Amino acid sequence: MIYMNNAATSYPKPLCVKETVDRVLSDPPLSQYRGTGCGARDYLTLCRQALGELFHTRDTHRFFFSSGATEAMNQVIRGLKLCGKHIIITQTEHNAVLRPLYTLYGEMSEISVAECDVSGYVRPETIEELLKPDTAAVIVNHCSNVTGAVQDLKRIGRTVQRSGAVFVVDASQSAGAVPVDIEDMNIDILVFTGHKSLFGIQGSGGFWIRDGIRLQPLLYGGTGRDSAVVDMRGREEYEAGTVNVPGIAALYAGVRYLLEKGPGEVVRHDRNLTALLGSELRKIPGVHVFSGKEESGPVLSFTIEGMNPSDSAYILSSGYGITVRSGLQCAPLIHEKLGTLPHGTVRLSCSWFTAEQECVRVIEAVREIAEAVR
Repeated sequence: MIYMNNAATSYPKPLCVKETVDRVLSDPPLSQYRGTGCGARDYLTLCRQALGELFHTRDTHRFFFSSGATEAMNQVIRGLKLCGKHIIITQTEHNAVLRPLYTLYGEMSEISVAECDVSGYVRPETIEELLKPDTAAVIVNHCSNVTGAVQDLKRIGRTVQRSGAVFVVDASQSAGAVPVDIEDMNIDILVFTGHKSLFGIQGSGGFWIRDGIRLQPLLYGGTGRDSAVVDMRGREEYEAGTVNVPGIAALYAGVRYLLEKGPGEVVRHDRNLTALLGSELRKIPGVHVFSGKEESGPVLSFTIEGMNPSDSAYILSSGYGITVRSGLQCAPLIHEKLGTLPHGTVRLSCSWFTAEQECVRVIEAVREIAEAVR
């Protein structure tokens, strides 16, 4: 099998991730503030420290874990209490942003959408022009999960900081694949998932929140501390219940692996393979490629004239053993811009474990399919 669906979940995982999960399941149980854990490693603290190193922040205690980016984004959007306020998002947003935002605030708040171009880029000036005195939050998808376009967070962050709004960044697709610097980019809240380019397993992720910004907690329950308190109003408790220690341990191992390999080296590897795919697929008659420019993540999409993307994906899988993703990729607004509604595109996404020869085989397969359709 040639696996080209890393934008959904990366595969394979580094050996150290598998070994760490096995180790934590073999050790005495450890939960934050309440574990037995005699002799067990404190993977929660270790993971926060590793994430701080990767995302360039010393405030590692401001990382909070969740089941992934969807839960984290729901926590953030609900917790900011945006009812009746002005909110800016981009046309590249994932449904993890769109659905909670429009479901909770669509009838009571003003939501402005910053338009992207046909590659998925949003001009920072577009966001600046949408800002108002009552803008409460600006939510930006760092890397498009459809085209791989990477937004200029440094410029956008400076603009949002001057406005006084909260700058929320969805780094689900970029974390581990594109450099993220919390301080340099003036990020107030960073949402990330563990199972993509951070090499963790499904069911892991979380968010970082700048000190001084408070959210209304999404869940209330056991925390392992102050157990006599039942009225939790005014308290920052974002990890109620028993946290996913095996998932957090796997995330720690994945981030450490990434840091040891060198994030810059991983970025170059992924970018070179994505550029190869894009340049060669564009040469095939009848194939339309949707991708970012040089500063892009390891993601691109394409369509073949005269063929439904789901059929293309089925043929690639059943006929060539190539795993891809077809459809709208949970990002309907950008497909409006690309003109690919209602069927979407076929998405290819590389990882550190993708070989150049595998990309060559994908190109050959798409060429054969396109020639058969003509």
